[in-house]
Amino acid sequence: MFTRRSLLAFLMALTALLVACPVHAQLQVRLQFPRQVFLAHEPMIAKITITNLAGRDITLQDSDQDRWFSLQIKTGDDTLVPPRDPNYHLPPLVIPAGATVARAINVLQLYPANEYAQYRMQVSIYFAGMGRYFSSQSQTVLVTDGRTLWQQTVGVPAGMDGAGTTRTMTMLAFRQPEDDMLYVRVEDHDSGIIYGTIPLGRLINSDEPQKAFDSQNQLHVLQLIGPKTYLSSVIGLNGELFDQKNYTTLHYAPRLVKAATGDVEVQGGQPVLAEAKNPNATPPPKLSDRPPGMPID
Repeated sequence: MFTRRSLLAFLMALTALLVACPVHAQLQVRLQFPRQVFLAHEPMIAKITITNLAGRDITLQDSDQDRWFSLQIKTGDDTLVPPRDPNYHLPPLVIPAGATVARAINVLQLYPANEYAQYRMQVSIYFAGMGRYFSSQSQTVLVTDGRTLWQQTVGVPAGMDGAGTTRTMTMLAFRQPEDDMLYVRVEDHDSGIIYGTIPLGRLINSDEPQKAFDSQNQLHVLQLIGPKTYLSSVIGLNGELFDQKNYTTLHYAPRLVKAATGDVEVQGGQPVLAEAKNPNATPPPKLSDRPPGMPID
C-alpha cells in the first residue's frame, strides 16, 4: 500500500519518465475546398496537405487490411457515400522529415457526391509505421443546381463516339461568392448519363451569351466576361472542353458566325495573346508527381 510520501515520489518519477520519452510521431492532415457550394456534376477540387512531424522520413503505404489514403463522405443524414471503386490502391508516398506534401483531387472522380445534398468530408491517412490513422478536420460542402438559361438537344454524328444517340446541352448560371459563372452541362437524357458540367467563365448578366453548333454539333459559346473582353469556348458532345480564347473589342463587339461549310468562328474581335512565360517562374507540378487515383482537374 502506498503512503502519501511514496505515492508522491511515484507520481514525480512517472512524470519525469513521460517527459523523457519521445513524443509519438505525428502527421498533420488538412482538407480544403476553394468554396463551400458546388454546382451538381462540376469538378469538385479538394486540396489535401500532409505534414510529416515524425522527425524522420516516412513512407505511406497500404497494409494488408488498411489503405494509406481514404476519404470519408457522409450526407446530411449520416449516410455513408461509398467510393466508385472500393478496391482502389495508391502507390506508396515518401514524405521527408518536416516536409509538407500537397495533392489536388477531383472528389467526383473517386466518389459519387453529385446529388443535390449537403456532404461532410474527412480525409484519413494511415501510417503503417505506427499502425494508426491521422485525420483532417471535417469540411462541409453543399451541392446544388444553377439557373437554366438555355437548352438544346442534338444528335451525335456518324463516326463519333456515341453515334446515333442524342446529347442535351444546358447552359446554366451559377452564383459564386464574387460573380455569376457560366456552365454548360452535357447529358444523354435517354440513358441518364451526365458527361460533364463544364465551367466556362464569368457571366455578365446584362449580356446574353452567344451560342452556335458547328457541323459536328460541337457547341461554340461567346460570352462577355469584362469591359470589352470576351471569352469563346468549344464544348464537345462527350463533355470535352476543346478550346478557349479571349477576345477584345475592335470596331465592334465580336460575334459568332457560322459559315456555309458548317464551321463556326469569331468575327469582329481581336484575339488576346497568351502572356509570355517567365523563364524564372517555378514550373507547375507534373502529373507524374501525383499518385494515380488522386487526379488534378
